[in-house]
Amino acid sequence: MTLSAFLAVAMLLALAGSQALGSTSKAASGTTLTASYTSTSAGVTVASASTRCPALAQHNFTGMAAAPTVISSAALTATNGNTYCEVQGYVAPQVQFQLMLPVQAWNRNLLFVGCGGFCGNVALNVVHAGNTDNYAVVAENQGHYSPSELDGVWAWNNLPGQVDWGYRAVHVVTLASKQIIDTFYGSMPKFSYFDGCSDGGREGLMEAQRYPRDFNGIAAGDPNWLQNYLAAVAQGWMQKINYTASGTQILPSSKLALVNNAIYAKCAGPNGLITNPAGCHPDPAALTCPAGTDGANCLTSAQVKVVEEIYTGPVNKHGVSLYPGGGLPAGSENGWAALDVAVPGQGLPFAADFANQYLRYLAFTKEPSPSYSVQQFNFNTDLSLLARKGLIYNAADPNLTAFDRAGGKLILYHGGSDPLISPYGTLYYYDEVTDLAGGIHATQKFARLFMVPGMYHCGGGPGVSTFDVLTPLTKWVQNGTPPSQILATHLNSSGQATVSLPLFPYPAYAKYDGHGSPLQTQNYMEVMPARPADNDFCWIDRRGGGHEPHPGNRCTPAPGLQRA
Repeated sequence: MTLSAFLAVAMLLALAGSQALGSTSKAASGTTLTASYTSTSAGVTVASASTRCPALAQHNFTGMAAAPTVISSAALTATNGNTYCEVQGYVAPQVQFQLMLPVQAWNRNLLFVGCGGFCGNVALNVVHAGNTDNYAVVAENQGHYSPSELDGVWAWNNLPGQVDWGYRAVHVVTLASKQIIDTFYGSMPKFSYFDGCSDGGREGLMEAQRYPRDFNGIAAGDPNWLQNYLAAVAQGWMQKINYTASGTQILPSSKLALVNNAIYAKCAGPNGLITNPAGCHPDPAALTCPAGTDGANCLTSAQVKVVEEIYTGPVNKHGVSLYPGGGLPAGSENGWAALDVAVPGQGLPFAADFANQYLRYLAFTKEPSPSYSVQQFNFNTDLSLLARKGLIYNAADPNLTAFDRAGGKLILYHGGSDPLISPYGTLYYYDEVTDLAGGIHATQKFARLFMVPGMYHCGGGPGVSTFDVLTPLTKWVQNGTPPSQILATHLNSSGQATVSLPLFPYPAYAKYDGHGSPLQTQNYMEVMPARPADNDFCWIDRRGGGHEPHPGNRCTPAPGLQRA
């Protein structure tokens, strides 16, 4: 079966299954709901759960057309003082999942937890959320088992598995979870939410685009929404530029602090953070060692070039950007260690390792040799080879009209110092959404973006990486109150907040008012720029399909390509 035919059949089956399940639902999952809602566990008690929970393993869930499901185990378990019915099973062919059903005081919410990397394991890791004890929480493995989220071998000649990882797995487990919940509690979830970061962020956007009625609210963080260009090109770039022909790394991790300190000395604000990376113009050449020398406190000319190319991002021989927004942001340098620049004893850094796995096993319609590597990928001629599989993996459709009409709400967020997935790409995507929705005011009725100063990839870094997006998302969905700000803090090793900032919906930003400590949120005010930045960045495929040698007119140079 051809790729096009396979995709067509998969989409028809998914649509048919979704409609069949929806016809028996007791509560439509995509309706617009504005009233505040609380509930108990729909009549389930610990005593009754002791019978109802194990009975789930005997229930036949194989009749769902789009999501034939088998329960392998269902048993009561105690976690953090709460009792749950823990359900494990799989949706055909091999999308394994774990669903935790609270016995006491279920709030009638379903929370789906996204996965990261290539996934391969079921992990109930809720990110950037408050207390989720009363939610029914589910996670899955994206349709395959892997010992590591860097393992892509499972995808070799496995188109169904690639489709599961690309977009199907979350959808079918959502269908299955709602049916299991209905069987256990006697009612469907009133509200359904998705929370994910990195590949989980891509999964959330994919749901909003392909299955707009699956979730009432979606929190999507640091998303790798343009997967085929990100993995093969943007992350593969890290190996291409930083290794000699003999395989020796040029820029060592020992010199990243040098680069980082120079950037922060130049661009940090009163709170010690770089809040506007695009406005910070790095000058690595200022760190150049005297001619013919090398040292711990300077960069060789070859190392200067690598740093410049990390900021610039992937380009072709004409100097045209191959990824929207270009390279990594100023302020991310200390985060390059292990992700972009190998540390001693590591081998390849994460980005390069991921790129090689992706290119070998997922990127092309014609599978290359398992020994294929980034070094064989031609950044000038091979981009078109990524296009067809990108139809499976990319969550790049900016048309969220169906999600909006279904009453869905989306909170996007991205770390301003992300060293793995450039925040400029998310700004580009949000710009595309805004253009189609009819402007920022129309967009913010259903989708809001929060940029997080100083946060690395999904957390960590010197910035304010501790915050809760689930609570404001539920208030937006259930009460009709959109998030006007989110409080974010930086915690030290003792768990104490050392910096706190309000995050405002983009394009607004927090500005220190000049009074009191710049480390405290109450001393910041919301500012709306007189002329918001145009994030319609120039790149080779900016309008979806062209691989022209020069960027089109009326686009914005990528921040990494600009010089002071």
